[in-house]
Amino acid sequence: MKKAVALLMTASLMGTMLAGCGGSDSDSGSGDQALSGTITLATNEDGAELWGQIIERFHAEYPDI
Repeated sequence: MKKAVALLMTASLMGTMLAGCGGSDSDSGSGDQALSGTITLATNEDGAELWGQIIERFHAEYPDI
């Protein structure tokens, strides 16, 4: 009886894992959709100045982002 329960649980777990890993019909690489987001940095005061310079250079090179 314990073997049957263990086998049933294993089969249901495998089925759940396989269903969760299934593909979708959405095309995430189409390039037609506008993407947006934010980046949050946790740093000390010295690092804040450095990151400010990096952000300014990034915006100069990529103004649309």
